[in-house]
Amino acid sequence: MSGSKVQSSKKLKFLEIEHKFVLPRRYNQAAFLRRVRSLKPQRHYQIDVTDRYYLLKNMPGAIVRHRFDQKLHHLTIKNLGDDPECRKEVNLELCHCADMQQDAVEAFLDSFGIRWQGQLKKKVQVFYFNDAEIVLYHATSGRKSVSCIEVEAIRYKSRQQAIKVIEKYEASLGLDQLTRSPQTLFELLLKPKHKKSS
Repeated sequence: MSGSKVQSSKKLKFLEIEHKFVLPRRYNQAAFLRRVRSLKPQRHYQIDVTDRYYLLKNMPGAIVRHRFDQKLHHLTIKNLGDDPECRKEVNLELCHCADMQQDAVEAFLDSFGIRWQGQLKKKVQVFYFNDAEIVLYHATSGRKSVSCIEVEAIRYKSRQQAIKVIEKYEASLGLDQLTRSPQTLFELLLKPKHKKSS
């Protein structure tokens, strides 16, 4: 494999390519779930998730997410300000043998200067396919809440291929009738609370 191909492969490895749809209040989630199940996912589970987000003084243009649930314990960095259809996402797996370790995580991140933090909780249903991950969730932060569907491509060799995979599932699930949200979950629920430092 040439050097350029290796570099391209590494870049793709740390890209999240997905479409998010914010659901209208009367959206028929039960019908959507029937459609997803009819596609025969390889596996499916439901889970409650706690996500804590951090903005750091020494990492402008990025956000850090600390995720803890029964299956995952991750520290993740993502780009901010770009179209969330395709953005950098790097996950570090933390030990799941202890609790959330929030104090240790915050002590570590404080080395980069924490200037804001906020938390949200999600009730999630995840469906895994060979080439995609489909997620339905309800997220809350304080009095704010939102329900979303996300379709994320996996195991792709190019951005173009990933978008084709996403569009295939959107058509099968009737999501092409909805408008893709240009906002991240952080922007939908948490960003309005953030005050810029002087």
